[in-house]
Amino acid sequence: MSNINGLTRHPRLRLVVYLGLAKLCVFLPPIMIQKSLAGLAKLNAWDSLIFEGIAENGYIKPEYYAFSPVYPAIIRMLHLSLGLSYTLGAFLATNVLSFVFPLLVYEAFGYTAALLTEFLPTYIVFTTVPYSDVIALIGIGASMVLLLRNKVDVQVGACLSLAVTVFYSLTYTLPAYLILSVGGGVRSSISRMLKIYLLPLMSLLGVVLWYRQVHGAFYYFALEHDIWGVSFATPIQQAQWILNTKGTGWFTSQDWSVLGLRLTPTYWYARNLVFEAFYSIGIALLIWKTSHPARLFLAFYSATVEVPLLFIVGTPAISIPRLLLPAYPAVYGYAATLNKQWVKVYLAVCIVCTIWVTLSQAYAFFS
Repeated sequence: MSNINGLTRHPRLRLVVYLGLAKLCVFLPPIMIQKSLAGLAKLNAWDSLIFEGIAENGYIKPEYYAFSPVYPAIIRMLHLSLGLSYTLGAFLATNVLSFVFPLLVYEAFGYTAALLTEFLPTYIVFTTVPYSDVIALIGIGASMVLLLRNKVDVQVGACLSLAVTVFYSLTYTLPAYLILSVGGGVRSSISRMLKIYLLPLMSLLGVVLWYRQVHGAFYYFALEHDIWGVSFATPIQQAQWILNTKGTGWFTSQDWSVLGLRLTPTYWYARNLVFEAFYSIGIALLIWKTSHPARLFLAFYSATVEVPLLFIVGTPAISIPRLLLPAYPAVYGYAATLNKQWVKVYLAVCIVCTIWVTLSQAYAFFS
């Protein structure tokens, strides 16, 4: 077991301070490259601009409907209540909320797991630039805290409802919670299932009805296919799409480069494999190297995040490193097995990778 857990003074404060310092790896590179604070504008790109556009003007473009209204609503609320610009409100919302999630991980899994999780390069970058991931992560994180304390009630359902309303794809993870809802007789099992599933399913029904009112119940899937080229595929077909072996990899075949370094299809595929291997190994460690009483649930839940991502093509296949963030319980496998020296190596590698992820997102695309 890691020799860090339980020996750290003021763990919550440390987690907040360390994450704040790690965020400098996101803010400083574009400033140093542009030699001006104007370099920060490079961080406000891709999905960030869409969220801010929705907050300011509503769903005025078809592609906007692929994004949940929750995060734009928060941005708009900050604009109306505090007079902040939509960009500043987006940065503020994401960064303030980013300090909440590691504290939830700490409550569920301890200090080392929280430290390793908040230093994930994708977590540092995509909870610093204006993305909505952290809201869904807070919902998942809060549900984990409650479940691991045997508090199976409507609060769990409310947390999951928030998560799936922000990230529709997290619907795939809901079956994992059956593991914790079954047992103690039919009546009690049904009661727990209702407490866990009622609110998330009602929220998803609300989303479907919203789409039905706008353009059709399955409009979201049509957008994903028509605009981002999303379709189901085998892992081999995904590899072929990313590597552009059959000339179909319209995304990776573009002239992407970061400060003069061209990003080839091989780069995109290798990058995905690294993140997929990291989480897969974490899941294996969670099962076979920890004694956590809920390890099978945590492993199955993490797998329900990762496995569906292996069976798609389109832009989300490029976003896999970020979309794997909800599988964070896999990091507990590392937290329970790495000693103090290896934890330091892990953190150092994460800092270096964070700088690269930042540069990729600012000057090309990362996730």
